[in-house]
This record gives sequence, structure tokens and C-alpha cells, in this order.
Amino acid sequence: MQPQNIDKIGGENVQNWHKVNQKHVNDFRTYLLLEKGLSQNTIDAYMRDLGKLLDFLSTEQIDPLAVTIDHLHQFAAALYDIGLDA
Repeated sequence: MQPQNIDKIGGENVQNWHKVNQKHVNDFRTYLLLEKGLSQNTIDAYMRDLGKLLDFLSTEQIDPLAVTIDHLHQFAAALYDIGLDA
């Protein structure tokens, strides 16, 4: 699942960011399927939510491997602002 705004991260790091990111997303999907035994619908929902987070990180130019609790609070606030709070 590729964030739609990945090009905003900029420069030569875009491709590397995407490769690292995609590997982690694929590993997480495999974990949900094989280790947790979740249904495909549940996995799809997790992937949609993860895609929203990755889009946010990309737009904010935040390295997904360096996310802090403050970044997650900002993400939750952004969801709340558009009416998608949990």
C-alpha cells in the first residue's frame, strides 16, 4: 500500500523510503494473516487504516521508522478534525 503523497518526502530518499515502508507493510499483513489468523475483511480494514497513517506521515514529511507518540497524537487529531475519530 503506497501513500498517495509519497513524492512530498522529496529527493533521492523517496524510493528508499517506499521500499523500506512496503517491506514493513507486507510483513505486518503476513503477521495479521498467519500469526493472528484474522479474516481478510479485518486485514483489509487494518491496511486501510495503516494507509491513512502513512499518507499522513508522508504529507508531514515524517519518517515512518521514526514515529513518536506525538506524531500519533497529531494523526489522531487530524482524523478528528475531518470527522474520522475512532
